[in-house]
Amino acid sequence: MVTAFAGLPNSERDQQSAKAVVIPVAFEVNPSSGTAQGPRAILDASQKIEHFDAELRIDPCRIGIATTEYFWDEAPFAHTEKIVGEVLDAGQFPIVLGGEHPLTLGAVRACWKRHPDLAVVQIGACANLRETDQDDPHSQTSTMARIKDYHLPIVQVGIRSLSGGEMEWLDSQAGESHQVFWAKDFVQHASESSWDVADVAAAVPTRPVYVTIGLDGLDPAILPATNTSEPGGLSWYALIKLMRTLMTTHDVIACDLMGLTPIPGSHYSDFLAARLVYKLIGYKFHHQLSQ
Repeated sequence: MVTAFAGLPNSERDQQSAKAVVIPVAFEVNPSSGTAQGPRAILDASQKIEHFDAELRIDPCRIGIATTEYFWDEAPFAHTEKIVGEVLDAGQFPIVLGGEHPLTLGAVRACWKRHPDLAVVQIGACANLRETDQDDPHSQTSTMARIKDYHLPIVQVGIRSLSGGEMEWLDSQAGESHQVFWAKDFVQHASESSWDVADVAAAVPTRPVYVTIGLDGLDPAILPATNTSEPGGLSWYALIKLMRTLMTTHDVIACDLMGLTPIPGSHYSDFLAARLVYKLIGYKFHHQLSQ
């Protein structure tokens, strides 16, 4: 039986009435990485979340949060696409818990087929713009390259790791349809040319938005449990400020959290990820719950 997010009721009736749906999906390229256990660790940690959000002064769980069955998916991630599509068609807000980053492709495809004018925001350490990796077009390092194939506007935030070839492509091709906000230039990290949350929001087109959050986008000092840790990531408050701003200024129709690699005996990262899921739901629905 599935562990329901935050220990909330998860009967068939609850699932139908819920406004938000958590979708845990297992996928990993390297079986020894432990990434496939990330979604389960987030669900387990969510059982200890305080339901009241002190920042928003609401109980986001009152909107109704359902949890689907846990499943494994493989490239090209058709099962993830199907489940996310069903949630969207029901008028609900899907949040996919991975697993490794390529799972994003199935979820984005479901959104794109229903919203051809979709824009994508990626928060993460790695650009993931390589055309292939070891002849695998669905590798982790190619995820954003595959999304680029759909000719969607992309905004990348917190990037600090990429290949020379990826940098050459960005230097020659990036523009209004593909913008990068480098981690080193964040206002809290830089003293000269810098960006802040409002600059990111202004760069995202006014259209339906999909947000993919690689947990490696956060600094490993506060979230060490990823297999792609890079120094210099965003702080907790910077990330949630960005998410609250995007949820307020744009029509965010779906999200995902990818890349948690649980550390045996340490549950701090798991709890942070679970809290982040709950914050996303609160930001998405706080206007309805505050009325």
